[in-house]
Amino acid sequence: MKKYLFLFLAAAFGSCDYLDVVPESKATFDDIFKSQTECQKFVYYMYQNIPNPMAHCWTPQQMAGDDFISGRMGAVNYFQYKSILYGLESPSQSYYGIWWSGDISELGSRRTNYNIHASIRHCYMLLNNIDRVPGLTPENYDTWRGEAYFLIGFFHHTLFNYYGPCVIVRDEISADALGENFFPARSTADECVKFICEMYDKAAELLPARRPDAQLNLATAAAAKAYKAQALLTLASPLYNGNTEMADFVNKDGTHLIAQEYDPEKWAAAMEAAEDAFTFCERNGYKLFDEPDSSIADDFDRKVDNYHKVFSDHHNPDEYIFAVGSTYGSQALIRQSVPRTENPNGSGGYYATGFLGYFVPTFESVEMYYTANGLPWDKDPATRNIDPYAYDAGKETVNLHLYKEPRFYANVGYDRGTYEINGGTMTIKARGGEPHGSTLNITNEAQNCTGYFNKKFINKQNRFDPTTLTISYYHINYPMMRLAELYLNYAEADFEYDGTLSQTGLDCLNKVRSRAGLMNFESSWALAGGIPEGEELRQIIHRERSIEFFIEGHRYFDLRRWKEAPEVMVRKPKAWNLDGRTAEEFYRISTMPELMTRVWKSYWLAIPLQDMNVNLNLVQNPGY
Repeated sequence: MKKYLFLFLAAAFGSCDYLDVVPESKATFDDIFKSQTECQKFVYYMYQNIPNPMAHCWTPQQMAGDDFISGRMGAVNYFQYKSILYGLESPSQSYYGIWWSGDISELGSRRTNYNIHASIRHCYMLLNNIDRVPGLTPENYDTWRGEAYFLIGFFHHTLFNYYGPCVIVRDEISADALGENFFPARSTADECVKFICEMYDKAAELLPARRPDAQLNLATAAAAKAYKAQALLTLASPLYNGNTEMADFVNKDGTHLIAQEYDPEKWAAAMEAAEDAFTFCERNGYKLFDEPDSSIADDFDRKVDNYHKVFSDHHNPDEYIFAVGSTYGSQALIRQSVPRTENPNGSGGYYATGFLGYFVPTFESVEMYYTANGLPWDKDPATRNIDPYAYDAGKETVNLHLYKEPRFYANVGYDRGTYEINGGTMTIKARGGEPHGSTLNITNEAQNCTGYFNKKFINKQNRFDPTTLTISYYHINYPMMRLAELYLNYAEADFEYDGTLSQTGLDCLNKVRSRAGLMNFESSWALAGGIPEGEELRQIIHRERSIEFFIEGHRYFDLRRWKEAPEVMVRKPKAWNLDGRTAEEFYRISTMPELMTRVWKSYWLAIPLQDMNVNLNLVQNPGY
């Protein structure tokens, strides 16, 4: 049965203001644990502050990772990720209320107001008081404690990803606590990940391996093991493993927050955790979605359709290990990805109700896709002597769009390519003045800025009614953790440990490639003279990951942990000549229009000044 997660969440929470004042009064506090029903509500409530990456305005990762971006116009107050691209993030002006541990109302009208520290406190409240619940079943006792441990680990993990070494909260802190208990210093990166993994380990021992299909947004043992593997991979990465560029990043007592000595065994630990996680998942029925439609005659088209369904069909419980749903997030992603169908003047009713084509793949992400042989363009003997940017008059598009792998056609829309929408298939016309192209007025906000369109997460059954100016949405769930990540985590750690890929590492790569419709890694590279070595192989492994997780928010964190972000994120993005009315004019590589100049500031978000002023033991992140 197909299910969409936000329906479950709505039933679970009932009201988003449940226990907003916990524990303001003893009566309220006692009510939480007076029955299993009330305690279950509180357990659901503990999930409330998980940052949702599904929409552009909730976290930076969807739009600030070099693979997905919005149009040139649009204020930073709405497109908060721009604060990171253009160096506007600061301790006194942070657009993301993720670290903030005070009263959320004090953050004002920002859309990304999470109070993770409050949620950590709620998890400890549950652990410290669950024994008070009368008639508690052994199953609920174990599961709810497991959820608390998972979320303590997950919330610390979130802080670690966004802010680097964080403050470890090891128990519920009372309001009258003093000294280091109330104002702790930041722990080192190694200490943070050790604690996070301990929480995930405790959770895995208590949680069910899987949940019913409608509960992909609730913790499982599989999710705990998967996130442990992710945390260890991050710790082993260049940002945290022997990063001497961070020699001055120390606590006030001189403690280095980032390990200064490189330790290859961290990659071994990441590899072991990834294998443990994917083995556990496979044993419990998780698998990559691979259900080709036999009614599609062409084998290549079947592969494209199969990969597209991984994300456009709203329920994928066998591959999605942890996922989120949101009416607003789903609608925003759909509405602003699909090429407009009416009123191509950059304004008007469709801006609020119709399709926009405003959230788009970057030119660089399009170039990243492999050829049909599973190789980079310049390595494939079938394409390396072909100019990818030359126009093919017969196909009415450039060569870059003609020799690609299935994932490209499943994810990316391009000029004169097809796009499935409104229950049918349309041809994209993206040149200047055309229905889906430039309005020839750069000040119009709602228009494409690269010449490409997003197909990922877009189901054919989304429909726009030009008479009523309304959209009928086919909602989707957004994967935060899926099985493919565990395979690619293993392959990366396997290579980094000793500079080679073992058979298990190759097998992991090939599971992902096979589902994507590619020949195996060894066969592809045999066409190019053999598997590359050293830095070239490292970049290929990075590329495998970036292609597979296009617009899923991974690249934002990957570029940082690889220490590639300072170079990648300041380059001027490319675009086609959007105002070009003819093919000759349109297919000229230009620079993507931007209102501001890109600035690199930091690998992490700024800790809010309010918190720095309250806890004088904190040190600010480098770059602020």
